[in-house]
Amino acid sequence: PEKFLPTADAFRVFLNDLSPSGVGCFVNMPIDKGEKISIVIEQPKHLFLKGEVMWCSPYTLETKVLSPEQFRYRVGVKFTFDSPEEKEAVKKYCEELYSKQTK
Repeated sequence: PEKFLPTADAFRVFLNDLSPSGVGCFVNMPIDKGEKISIVIEQPKHLFLKGEVMWCSPYTLETKVLSPEQFRYRVGVKFTFDSPEEKEAVKKYCEELYSKQTK
């Protein structure tokens, strides 16, 4: 079963760590390796993804991560796709983001 985190702020994704195959996330609670999760990216364009947690480790830097709150864990997520079309759509999404960053 997929795990839905309890609040919108519980799972924050930074787009500079997004690739067609996965994403690195900062979270406030540990998530078990192998856990199936859903991710919604709302900016700059809405994207719904499913994935599997590949690793979760404590994040102990004293600096803040683009947020007034401290994130206690960093998580690596590998995307899972229901079809080749879904995989291609994520690849195109990433290419659009990369092209905007280089302009």
